[in-house]
Amino acid sequence: MARHPANLFLDPPSRCKVPSPATVSSGSSPHIVVTGPLGVGKTSVAELLAAALGIAPRLHDFMKNPYLPLFYEDSRAWSFRSQMFFFAQALADHQTARAFGGIQDYSFYDVHKIFSRSLASQNLLDSTEFGILEAMFNATNGLLSPPDLAVVLLASPAALKDRITRRGRPLEQSVTMDFLEDILTNSMELWNTSAPCHVITFDTTDLDVRGAFGRALLFKEVLDALGISNDEGCSS
Repeated sequence: MARHPANLFLDPPSRCKVPSPATVSSGSSPHIVVTGPLGVGKTSVAELLAAALGIAPRLHDFMKNPYLPLFYEDSRAWSFRSQMFFFAQALADHQTARAFGGIQDYSFYDVHKIFSRSLASQNLLDSTEFGILEAMFNATNGLLSPPDLAVVLLASPAALKDRITRRGRPLEQSVTMDFLEDILTNSMELWNTSAPCHVITFDTTDLDVRGAFGRALLFKEVLDALGISNDEGCSS
């Protein structure tokens, strides 16, 4: 696939083939994940795509995690339990999206490959805790069918920090630049070197995917990846 202006951080892995219409079962909705670091705009893009494609949005309700407030108060004490909850939640969400189709704003792979790794690198998970999460991920991942498509959103750490500040979620205001840099690095590594499906990537640092140009580019890339012509009903 030719590199387009939005793919500034990385190119899709060459070994991941573009899904053809046959990849998505006849009469079923595709399973798409919108992924990327904290604050990049995953939910907004998932909602845009769901409305345009007529596919159910399956949004991650992170506030269901009962350990999250405790995690932000004392990250070392609560990281493992918080990650265990997110793992179980993401697994259930993935299975639902595979069975019925839908667009997720958080992927099963993010929980461990991006966030658990970041927590471990900051010594917020010890080696035993990380090893348990790693074993659970490896065992479960082998049993799952991957999504049909991953839409990876990236942005500079400074842009991420600014967006997190502006959206004003109290629990997120203590997030550090080091943490944002770490999850950005892990996200790029996951989707560039070990992606389970076809990937299209957008650097949103200076690209507003909700604006007319960004939205048109987003829809075109997604439709092309799924093998759907624009005449089949993608509304902008």
